Amino acid sequence: RRKIEKLEKAALQDLEEACWDSDANSLSKIRSSMLGDLGWTESRFQQTLQATRKRQSYEAGVSVAYLLSSEFLSLAQTRSQKEDPNFYDLKNAFFCCTGNLRPIGVDVPCPRD
Repeated sequence: RRKIEKLEKAALQDLEEACWDSDANSLSKIRSSMLGDLGWTESRFQQTLQATRKRQSYEAGVSVAYLLSSEFLSLAQTRSQKEDPNFYDLKNAFFCCTGNLRPIGVDVPCPRD
């Protein structure tokens, strides 16, 4: 019993790290280990994975490094068609789009959902 608890604790730590790193290969290996070695069900694994991603999403928020990057500046300027857009400009350019522009992330499930 104690051995399983130790293995489970280690697997959960590995899951935490793999989620932070978005490492699909490691997640696949961890899933296999949890289902095979620890006797987890697919449902339990998926619920734990979802809860881990949700918590990490809340903890991490938006990366300041990304917001200050040239990549984000270029995206903001292109989408808003302004040299120095403010957050109100970006709201419309990113999420309330018209014409040929689609809202950013509309097809990507939020890990908090």
